[in-house]
Amino acid sequence: MTVPGWDLQLLNLFAALLLLLSFAMLSQRRIVSLVNLLALQGAVLCAATLLLAWRTGQGHLYLSAALTLGQIV
Repeated sequence: MTVPGWDLQLLNLFAALLLLLSFAMLSQRRIVSLVNLLALQGAVLCAATLLLAWRTGQGHLYLSAALTLGQIV
């Protein structure tokens, strides 16, 4: 069995973090905590999109990552 490269393992980690952050958001009752978790989820999504853009060489994903980063800043 072959081990996936570090970039695919990192993408899987980002996907798992996005799922865990979604579950964490479900358990929150305070708006401030929800906003902080949403910003963290956006940052993880931006990082995952940047890594995928670098891996595949598709330029439009860089634009998507920039728009995502613009939403959380």
